[in-house]
Amino acid sequence: MISCRAAFTALSAPASTPRNVNPPPLTPSALHDIWHIPACSDGSPGLPCRFPVESLAQIAQLIAQDGMKMFSLAGKTFVDALSHPDNAAAETQARMIAIEPVMVGIPMVDLHLAAAAEDIAWRNGIEVPAWALDPKRFAPEPLYFGRNTKMQQFNAEYTPEPWRRRNLFFGEVVLWTHRWGETLEQRMLKIQSGALL
Repeated sequence: MISCRAAFTALSAPASTPRNVNPPPLTPSALHDIWHIPACSDGSPGLPCRFPVESLAQIAQLIAQDGMKMFSLAGKTFVDALSHPDNAAAETQARMIAIEPVMVGIPMVDLHLAAAAEDIAWRNGIEVPAWALDPKRFAPEPLYFGRNTKMQQFNAEYTPEPWRRRNLFFGEVVLWTHRWGETLEQRMLKIQSGALL
């Protein structure tokens, strides 16, 4: 089986490049070339001036500017920032969800950002931002990630409450990374004990 990186390298390498040579690391300028991300106002490639993503509003802004290709990258970068020990205090987490994201016109994204804000607020014992409770952030009919019936049934069963309330069925959503050496359970114990106040 070939890895995704190896497949990408094989497909993107010029014909004169031997296929068994390790590719150069993906730099911001290489990502700019691959994804055609517009340059920043100072002329540098687009990624460095816009990352790290430290708010849900930034995710929406990146999607509005550059399209859905930014959803995964910006979302993962936000989860890294959300999970970082320097951002553990409830007041910091509140700032990360306070600013209303622009509506990007893609219901799954617009609803997902509101559900994420609600989940983060509940987890930290803070008030859910008013923008996340706006009726436009709720779907009148169920929206499922996945088209086949079995996937939809799975997603309906495992979708957390903030997404379920919005009629958005993604399946399990974990807004956390272990990258910084702390599990979500450890963080929750700190929150419950008042250690992060």
